[in-house]
Formats: sequence, C-alpha cells, structure tokens
Amino acid sequence: MNCGIVCLIEYIKMLEQDSEEVIAALNQYLDCTFLSIYDLMNILKEHDLLLEAYYWKKIDRKGPYIIYLKKQKHFILVKQVGLMVTLYDQRIKNVKIPFLLFWLLYQGYYLKIIV
Repeated sequence: MNCGIVCLIEYIKMLEQDSEEVIAALNQYLDCTFLSIYDLMNILKEHDLLLEAYYWKKIDRKGPYIIYLKKQKHFILVKQVGLMVTLYDQRIKNVKIPFLLFWLLYQGYYLKIIV
C-alpha cells in the first residue's frame, strides 16, 4: 500500500470537505509501489487541490501536514495539538509525542494542502 496516498486520503478527511470524488480518485493509486512528492502534487493538481512542499525549518506549525522522510522513502501524516504531535502512520499506527521531540527526530520535507 502506498503510504503517500494513504496520508493524502487521511489528510483530506481531516479537512472535512466534500471530497468523496478526490478520495475515490486517490484510491486507484494505493497499489503503486512509490510515488514522489511531485507525483502527489500532480495527482492533487488534477483535482484542483494545491499541495505545497516546505523544508522542515520553514514549516508552519499549524497542521495537519505530511512529512516525507527521504532516507526511508516514507510519508507520515502529522497533526499538532498544543505541545503534542500525533503521527498517523500505517506502520506504527497513531503515536503521540512532544513537539520538541518530533522537531528533533523528523527533519525532512513537509507537505501541506492549500484550500
């Protein structure tokens, strides 16, 4: 299952918009082995959603957002509430950690859907 697509689907659900059409379109990519950040941007662009990428030092702390871990070639959905961060990941399920620990451990590219 493609972790980037899983993250996008869950992210869109968090936005609480009428996005059944977009989610149905994303489901067809679930079996792809790997999609890059640019692939994800292009898929959403086809459905009039803009996905922006930032390097970790420039991230707006308001979530949700997706982080791309380059070394592992893996995407994780992140949502911050107060001083805690919840990581939504198909491998580790949902994990809450302090924001400072998250900031130290997860440095990479952040993806944010602009609505």
